[in-house]
Amino acid sequence: MTLIQLFCIALFSCCLIYLSAAGIQPTLSCPKDYVQTGKVCLRVEYADFINDCPKGSKIEENRCVRRETVAPEQACPSGFQQNQDKKCERIDRFSVRTECEKDYNFENGLCVRVSHGETHLSCPKGYRQEGASCVKSLKVEAESVCPPGTIAKGDKCEREESVKPDYSCPKDYIRVGNECVQEDTAEKVVECEKGSKLEGSLCVQKVQVGSQEFVCPEGVAKGKKCEVSETIPAVPVCKKGFVFENNRCIRIEEQEPSFECDKGYKMVDRDLCERRFDVAGQYVCPPGTVSDGKKCTVTESFPPLVSCPKDYSDLGGRCVRRSVRKLDIHCPKGFKEDGRTSCILVTESKMDSVCPGGAVLHGKICETIEIVDANLSCKKGRLVDNKCIEMSNRPVKFSCPKGFKHEGDSCVSKTTAKLENVCREGNPVKDKCEVLVVVETVQSCPKGFVVGISGRCQKAHATEAKHTCPVGTKLESGFCVQRKLRK
Repeated sequence: MTLIQLFCIALFSCCLIYLSAAGIQPTLSCPKDYVQTGKVCLRVEYADFINDCPKGSKIEENRCVRRETVAPEQACPSGFQQNQDKKCERIDRFSVRTECEKDYNFENGLCVRVSHGETHLSCPKGYRQEGASCVKSLKVEAESVCPPGTIAKGDKCEREESVKPDYSCPKDYIRVGNECVQEDTAEKVVECEKGSKLEGSLCVQKVQVGSQEFVCPEGVAKGKKCEVSETIPAVPVCKKGFVFENNRCIRIEEQEPSFECDKGYKMVDRDLCERRFDVAGQYVCPPGTVSDGKKCTVTESFPPLVSCPKDYSDLGGRCVRRSVRKLDIHCPKGFKEDGRTSCILVTESKMDSVCPGGAVLHGKICETIEIVDANLSCKKGRLVDNKCIEMSNRPVKFSCPKGFKHEGDSCVSKTTAKLENVCREGNPVKDKCEVLVVVETVQSCPKGFVVGISGRCQKAHATEAKHTCPVGTKLESGFCVQRKLRK
């Protein structure tokens, strides 16, 4: 072992003995219920508000009350009212007692005696009395009038009677409305337009619409003939030594069959034979037209022109010629024609003498009897219900009970009283009124507490946060250190 190796072993043993762990930063911690804020531990304690009453008030029934006194008001006792002299007054009032002399009755504030007198009948001027009625006769000249249905003409009455006349027509004429008509009929003339002719009840005209077209009933047109193509199946033929089976010629080896056509047929496909021959064609016309041998025509039919001969008119399908003249008018015997619509008969009569309603006719004089009730009057007193009543009055005697005074139609008693002290609010206490005033309570926090941001009473407790090292280490010079010795 060299000198250098021994030096290194000794040096390594020294390092193991004095090696110290590297410094660890300690952690800060707070006691229970504390909250760390930086290097300080805080704990907030809360308390309820204390309710106090303001100065001058005290608690009564869980509320703060202050007792105040106010002066009472002056008022009248119940049933009394203050008069103009500011005194309390009560007025008792009832109806006054009335008294009348014997045979007199109290009516409308008077003592009245009623006596019955004798009635008297009288008539107005110009009337004469007949029992309990008054009668007057009025005479006037009767009025000359015509009976109903007549009219006055001078001093006579005329009645005008109107009837409808009888109308007639001459021979060979018939009446149509207010005219006489003679009719002459004729047969209608039937004509067709140029180029058409009448067949039955219609005019018929044939119009050429085109030439005939050559068509083949079958096949294809070749000039004036129709070529028809006919095909039949080809017959399979196998070479010598081969047999036709399943569309093939079979021998020990297979090969394609060959096909042949019957006489007159021509092969057009591997297994199809065709024979062509001609058939007769024919000429036809388009649908809706008719052939006349060379051309195609269409037949148009339409009603003929039907008209009446000259001077005749078509009336309800008949040709009529009319001769018109006026009706002949005939009035009854004694009647005269008045225009052409009526016949009039005029008769004369004398006028009648007529009186106004209720009057009686005497010759040409009308007499009216007017009757009215006689006037009933009294020599003394006044008339009431058709009786004469005489009334006399006496003064009324009024009386009131003792202590009452007569005023108008009432008995009045006045009573006075002194004003009393009245409390409009609160309760009376000696000569004053005591009022309970409820005031708001004052809230405050207990000693050492203040109102915090949360609106509650709170007190803060603060302490310095402690440095704590992990288990197995200890605090040295602000660091947590662990020491180990190794040999």
